[in-house]
Amino acid sequence: MQNSEIKTLWAWVATESDGTEGIIAGIMPTGMTPLVTGNPKLLPIMEKHAANVAQVTGLEVKLVKFSGVEVINTLGKKTTH
Repeated sequence: MQNSEIKTLWAWVATESDGTEGIIAGIMPTGMTPLVTGNPKLLPIMEKHAANVAQVTGLEVKLVKFSGVEVINTLGKKTTH
């Protein structure tokens, strides 16, 4: 089985007029969904939603990449398959 640990996250982030930033969400068939992924293949789909947010709000929206992992807490048992 392929190792599926997330090592990198990509997120679409909007910058407010006061300089604060926040992760944006898009409207998906399942409802509002934060535009964050560990799968780079999903970025083109998310970009369409991010562009819509930028157009509707007039805010700057950028794609940011978070690398490096520090486990802060683990809940439950680790399962092996």
